[in-house]
Amino acid sequence: MRATFGSVLYDFSPTTFILPNDYTRFLDEYNKRLPNRERSTCWICKPVDLSRGRGIFLFQDIKNLVYDCSVIVQRYISSPLLMSGYKFDLRIYVCVKSFHPLTIYIHQEGLVRFATEKYNLLSLSNVYTHLTNTSINKCGPFYKTQKGQVGSGCKWTMSKFRHFLQSQDINELFLWQRINNIVTLTLLTITPSVPSCPNCVELFGFDVLIDSRFKPWLLEVNHSPSLSLDCQTDFSVKKGLITDMKLTGRVASGQWDDSKRTKEEETDDEVCFDSLLWGPEDPPLLSRWFEPTADMQDRKNN
Repeated sequence: MRATFGSVLYDFSPTTFILPNDYTRFLDEYNKRLPNRERSTCWICKPVDLSRGRGIFLFQDIKNLVYDCSVIVQRYISSPLLMSGYKFDLRIYVCVKSFHPLTIYIHQEGLVRFATEKYNLLSLSNVYTHLTNTSINKCGPFYKTQKGQVGSGCKWTMSKFRHFLQSQDINELFLWQRINNIVTLTLLTITPSVPSCPNCVELFGFDVLIDSRFKPWLLEVNHSPSLSLDCQTDFSVKKGLITDMKLTGRVASGQWDDSKRTKEEETDDEVCFDSLLWGPEDPPLLSRWFEPTADMQDRKNN
């Protein structure tokens, strides 16, 4: 995105290379930092075809960059915002009801995923310190222990995270506006290449990390985000997400019929109807979805 659209507008994505194709470009960037004594810069390497944190490793010295398949090498955000000393990132669920015109909704609930050992740059090989993937951390030795404000386990709901931000007097609205912009600008880059398919709804999982200066960074976008249930937090977040996605799909395909809602769907609508962010002409099922920006709303109306 930065190479195509410029680093000023798309300054929310860390410097990234796909190897082996971009190896020469990566080598230039790596060597460029040496005269300025920036060899301590950390990089993170992710296999292209794997998931759930498998095969990911961190390195500082290029001699430790060893791979036998296509990989993504990305500058590591080495100063993340910590909670009780633990690193975390956000899994944000984004529904695209249409690419033509582009119509985006961001689910109000999401996941906050924690590492289960305290952050330490001197221990780059410790996956429980640097990776927030649940598949890895649920196997860690401290998964069930109390970890300061984090508590046991390795997940929060987004609602709990919002309460935390409010308790710290953090400008929450400004932070979410920046995250909304990340979602909108990212999806705008692929819109021209997506064929028109009016009866489809796409669900994406945006992984966002907040650094110590409260700047959000886009780490990756998951085209098929996991909907498995590993804990009670998963259940409370994904149950509502799946229900809303099912109903949103019926609206997108022109099959919305208020009389066909199940009792569970009606109850869900009543529970969350107070959080409706737009006019009564929209179906109640959209009440748990944020529209990202005023600009996006104008683009949709036009």
